[in-house]
Amino acid sequence: MPLVTIARDPFARMDVVRETVAQHERGECSWCGQPARFRYGTANDGSRFVRSYVVGKLFCSVGCARSYGGVIPE
Repeated sequence: MPLVTIARDPFARMDVVRETVAQHERGECSWCGQPARFRYGTANDGSRFVRSYVVGKLFCSVGCARSYGGVIPE
């Protein structure tokens, strides 16, 4: 699925991106246990390569992704 920018930090030149996971890959949220639909990460200005420490983890919302380990900035 394509990456969608959901937040932007112009000073850090970084985007918070979200990827919707295919139906057959969905599972539980890694933080709260509810049904999860998304994978979150960060991307630099220069590339769309996702540099995320929560790769492989699924979340139901950006709030759960931020709470999981503090990797996704506010």
